[in-house]
Amino acid sequence: MKRFVVCLLILVFGTLAFGQADVQVTINSVTEGDTAIQIIFGLTNTKTVGGLEFDLVDSPNALELITCETAGRLTSVGGLMLTGADIDTITHFIWFSMTLDSIEAGGNDDHIIAYFRKIIPGDISVELRTSNVFGCDPNAEPLSSSGETKYVNLSTSIEANRAVPTKFVLSQNYPNPFNPTTEIRYEVPFRDIVSLNIYNLRGELIRSLMTGIHNPGYYSITWDAKNNQGVDIASGVYIYRLETRNRSISKRMILMR
Repeated sequence: MKRFVVCLLILVFGTLAFGQADVQVTINSVTEGDTAIQIIFGLTNTKTVGGLEFDLVDSPNALELITCETAGRLTSVGGLMLTGADIDTITHFIWFSMTLDSIEAGGNDDHIIAYFRKIIPGDISVELRTSNVFGCDPNAEPLSSSGETKYVNLSTSIEANRAVPTKFVLSQNYPNPFNPTTEIRYEVPFRDIVSLNIYNLRGELIRSLMTGIHNPGYYSITWDAKNNQGVDIASGVYIYRLETRNRSISKRMILMR
C-alpha cells in the first residue's frame, strides 16, 4: 500500500506524443441518457500498470461528477480502489490495487466509467481533456503517460427538474432471486463518500462494486455475480451494504444458478 501512496503523490511534468506513451487514457465515448451523461475512459498500456491517476478537464465547467466505476481488467484486479472528486473545472480520478495486483500490458479494453450531471442549461459545446495522466508500475516507478482531447455537443440539462432525494435509500435488488445479473438502486440526499459492497453470510467481502464521492441523486449499479477476482460465485444468500462515512444500510439477495 505504501508504494502506491508514494506513486500517487509523484508529480509528472511534460507532454509526451500520443501513441508513444507507456500509458494512455482516452475518452472512448460520451453518451447523454435520461438521468446522466456517461463518459467511458479507456486505458491502453504497453507496460504493467500498478497505479493510475488522471484529471478530466471540462471547459467550460459544465459537468458535475455523480459516480464512477470500473470495467474490464480494472474490475478483475483484487482489492481495487477507485475514487473521483470534483474540483472546479477538474474531476480527479485515482485507481490503484490495495492487494498490489497489477494490470498487464494490453489494449483499450479496461475502462473507467463516470456519470455526470450537466450543470449549464441549454445547448453547449464542451472541450473534454484527460490531462495530468500519471501511471506507475507495481514498484511505484513512473511510466510515460498521455491523454486525449475531444469536443462534444451537449443538448440537455440532465436532472435539472428532478427532485433531490430527501433520505439515504437502498432499494431491494431486481430481479431477486437472480441469475446471473441483478440491478441495485440507491439514493443519496447529500454529497458524501459512498461505497457499495457484497458480502457472504460469514461477513467476508465478495465484491467491491463501487467507492467514490457522490453528489445528491439517484443511482444504480449492476452486479454480475462475480467476486473481486472475476470468478463466478456459488448460489446462495448474499448481503449487499451501502455505506457512507456515518451510516450504512444492508439488504439480502439470493443468487440461484
